[in-house]
Amino acid sequence: MFVRLGSFVYKARWAVISFWVVLIIVAGIFAPKATEILKAGGFNLPNAESIKVVDELVTKFGSARNFVYAVFTAPDGTRADDPAYAKQVDTAVSGLRGANNVTQVVTFASSGAKDFVSENGKYTYALIGVDLNIDEAQQKVGEIESKIKPGNLDMKLTGLPVIYEAVSSVSQHDVEKAELFTFPIALIILLLVFRTVVAATMPLMMALVSVLLTLGAVYFIGQAMDVSIFVLNICTILGLGLGIDYALFIVGRFREELYKQKGDAEGAVRVTISTAGKAV
Repeated sequence: MFVRLGSFVYKARWAVISFWVVLIIVAGIFAPKATEILKAGGFNLPNAESIKVVDELVTKFGSARNFVYAVFTAPDGTRADDPAYAKQVDTAVSGLRGANNVTQVVTFASSGAKDFVSENGKYTYALIGVDLNIDEAQQKVGEIESKIKPGNLDMKLTGLPVIYEAVSSVSQHDVEKAELFTFPIALIILLLVFRTVVAATMPLMMALVSVLLTLGAVYFIGQAMDVSIFVLNICTILGLGLGIDYALFIVGRFREELYKQKGDAEGAVRVTISTAGKAV
């Protein structure tokens, strides 16, 4: 079967190349959009009792579905429950009151609740409730932060939407960093092994194509089911690792067979596909 496959690929090489070019172009259109449908969540079960409790609180008591917390650190010599400082904190987040999807903004100054101040008086926070699910709230983090005007106050955001947004950003950054270092190093090693540019770049091209096609497929899979943001890391790891590794099998065996068969490309392709190709 693999011998016949090798003969077919060689004889119909231009049709096969054209098919792959079209496939790569289509994948190239949708692969960049894959990050839009990937989710940083996946830690909660839809039917879990905790989720049902949240639903009950939202429908029966008007609670927010998710919360973002703006944590403020009082400067040395000032307590977070000092009226003047508490007023500054309340003013800093006042721009969120009445904002789209923001259902409540509560601070120590607006509530007087001591739970908003740490025991040592160093920290306080503003509770920002949003009527969005976790994925929608995650997309809203940047907008929420832009409406907070802390001035010279020391402030940091936290809460599940903020954490999920950070996970997404870090995941994408790690993928870009991995690609930045991996490709130059791999190219140098391949050039040393094959000593020709064409043979050295083939495994890298295969790795790129595999990542591109996988992310293109992920975009469509993500329309039907939730897909974790960590699929970016997995695609890169497997795409680069296996793509380069398996392409090395093929290229190495093809060059060997081409030499043995004195330049007979079709024969070399047949043997390559029936041996290294079968192993792959």
